[in-house]
Amino acid sequence: MLRYSFRSIKRNFASSLLLVGALVAIFVASPLSFSMLSSIQAEVDANIKQYARGSYDLLIRPIGTQTAVETTLGVVEENYLALGEGGISLNEWETIKALDGVEVAAPVASLGYFAGETHTVAVEFPNNSSFIEGRFQTSDGLHTYPLQAGGSYYVLEQEGYYYGYEYVQQGNEEIPGSGGPPFFSMPVTYHLIVGIDQQEEEKLTGFNFSALNNSIPEGFRFYFDLDVERHIKIIYLKDATTPLTVQVDVAPIDWETADTERLKDELGLTYDEPLFISEQFPSLFTQFQDRHIGPIETYTFDLSEHMPPFSYDPVSLDYDGSMHEPIENAYGVSESSRFYQASPIDYDIQAGGRLKVKQVGDYEGIPIYRTIQEQGGAAYELHGIGKIPFLLYPVGHFTTAEYEHSLSASPLGIYQQAPSVLSDGTMLHETIAPGSFVNAPAHGLMALEDAAFIKGDAPIDAIRIRVAGITAYDQEAVDKMSQVATEIAKLGDYQIDVIAGASPAPMTMDVEGIGEVVQPWTSLGAAATIRDGWNGTNVLIAGLFLFVSISYLANRFHFRRHTKKEEQELLLDLGWKKRHIRWLYLMENSSLIFLSAAIASLILLAYIWLYQADWFILIFFVAVVVLTFLFSLIYVSMMRGVQKISFRRLKGQTVWIRNLFYYRRLLTLSIIQLASVALLLAFVVSSIAATIAQTGGTYLGVYINDAVFIPLVSIMVAALFLAVLTVGESTSAFLLLRKEELQTLRDIGWRIKDVHRLCLKESAVWTTGAIMGGVVISLLTVSVFYSLSLSFLLFAGVAVVLLSSIAIVTAGGMIRSSLRKMA
Repeated sequence: MLRYSFRSIKRNFASSLLLVGALVAIFVASPLSFSMLSSIQAEVDANIKQYARGSYDLLIRPIGTQTAVETTLGVVEENYLALGEGGISLNEWETIKALDGVEVAAPVASLGYFAGETHTVAVEFPNNSSFIEGRFQTSDGLHTYPLQAGGSYYVLEQEGYYYGYEYVQQGNEEIPGSGGPPFFSMPVTYHLIVGIDQQEEEKLTGFNFSALNNSIPEGFRFYFDLDVERHIKIIYLKDATTPLTVQVDVAPIDWETADTERLKDELGLTYDEPLFISEQFPSLFTQFQDRHIGPIETYTFDLSEHMPPFSYDPVSLDYDGSMHEPIENAYGVSESSRFYQASPIDYDIQAGGRLKVKQVGDYEGIPIYRTIQEQGGAAYELHGIGKIPFLLYPVGHFTTAEYEHSLSASPLGIYQQAPSVLSDGTMLHETIAPGSFVNAPAHGLMALEDAAFIKGDAPIDAIRIRVAGITAYDQEAVDKMSQVATEIAKLGDYQIDVIAGASPAPMTMDVEGIGEVVQPWTSLGAAATIRDGWNGTNVLIAGLFLFVSISYLANRFHFRRHTKKEEQELLLDLGWKKRHIRWLYLMENSSLIFLSAAIASLILLAYIWLYQADWFILIFFVAVVVLTFLFSLIYVSMMRGVQKISFRRLKGQTVWIRNLFYYRRLLTLSIIQLASVALLLAFVVSSIAATIAQTGGTYLGVYINDAVFIPLVSIMVAALFLAVLTVGESTSAFLLLRKEELQTLRDIGWRIKDVHRLCLKESAVWTTGAIMGGVVISLLTVSVFYSLSLSFLLFAGVAVVLLSSIAIVTAGGMIRSSLRKMA
């Protein structure tokens, strides 16, 4: 019997080869696809467990502190905890910290924009008597804004006097000098400060804040003699920069030593006495304004990298572009008791989730986008008329440089330094003024108790909770978070949010005066959205691909059953028993299945050897082979004679319509199979697009989507291959069954091209109809599980045209080949 089956395979070599190719495709594509889908879900779950927890789990805030953007869009801006009005007391924080299940309870008390230490910047002496003018500027990365600070000098030669120069000045009258090089007072810069608890913050972040324990440097001891209520230590963010440049204009003037000595004689000064002690000194500057004799040379110095917030070393500028330590300088912390409280930006939420940011005013000509209120005053203004409430003293610095861009939520809402960029990639940053639209990190930290002194009895804006006993973001972790949140809710009326599972997401804003700006915001609940999205998508894709594979096998054996009809009748006439015939076909099918399985196993082993698949893929492979054998067994057992196809005359109909109606039962499975493939292809693309749109708005979502993209494309390729095989094999088998009919058409005078046109028209109708039906069902499915959009409708039209073109070309090739054999 085995010998007869081999002879049958050899006699029907072309048909058997097609079946082997089809089975190899099924045996390879199906296990790979199901393995890939399993790997996709494992990848999604693993990445969510690894990245979705973030730095903390729960955020406790006073009721009513949520912004409109947070409640509407479910996103919060980076460093969103750096500004606020407080509302939680230190006693409440201590109670929450003591709860069972709370591993860390790190408070944040935002305070506003503060000025810190100020210095002067010196300019080296020129080679001769010159006019020197300094102008300071700040920038937001796009625009440059001039500042009021700066000044002008006439540097006058005088041999034997200190460094050989005297000078008169304008713009720095409050700190006149003589002997040293010209210098300019730095403009006051403002930076965000928040209060923290050092111990809890270090446990939560892993950053080193030990500099808060340093003593106030001896250089600041002078200020202890002032009437100051509280001396407050701060540490500053070493990684931050201050956008500040100075432009220095230098022009020589016609002036020599003799001219300087003559001027001092006129003022009644000795040659050793400085000009600024003369009563006429304020008016001297105007006397030199007509003495410019040479071209003005402009030198620009970028001070940004030399000015960390609150504390920086004085510099002296040389005309070759270098900077070094000055001979002299002045400094002070007297501005530090003046600060600005700022409100969050009042975002205008536009269609599509875009945000519009309006300018609310300006600070010394610099646009600001937050409402600010000045508090306190400079020490020199308060001294003598009242007690100075506090002074800030920078005693060290901290760094977050080791924190790199993360897939999870930003660490703690006050340290993120992710840039804001224009649509063309231009980097933006905050200016030196309070109230920038940029969500800047905290540039300074102080102890929580000091923050309470400035802000009041309830200074805390938020408490960041890390729940104990959590190692990964899974259902057990979610349950623990819920339990702790419930306990906290019993203590008072708080806004409690689950931050675990959040991830940064780019947000597009239209900023007045700037343009379209992209900032990273934090999307709350991103992990749950991603997990649920891919869970549903993978189940649907797996189910559809399983149905496509089963329908393909059913269709293939269905046609094989019909094409074997004549052979079966001949064997019966020769005296074969029906059980012997069924056994023959079972052996033939089993041989082809075994050969296909052997070839497929080699291909799968190659995948495993190349690390493109795991060993457990063989389990899927064995299951598909067994399922195929069962299909063969079922169809062989049904071969008791094939029912003749009924025919009903259709008056007035063209030939191709009558033919399609006549062979409708034969084509039904092929139509279902091709519709299933079209449904799978259209749904896979649509569901992937919908899932990516739903989950890809965050960095975590983009990371996971990138990881699963190639496996899903592989599934689409496999489905497309099955579609081509379906059309090719169905057309070939259909023509084989109609061999006598087509030969009759040739005998009565039909030309080859006429027969070709008839068959192609028939194939085009049933294949295009099946494809359109599958795509329509796909659209209905997408509308149920996702939201149907215009882009999906456009894709559906493209899919119909593309798949129909492939089907018609494939069918045309098979028809042409079959008709040549009949010629």
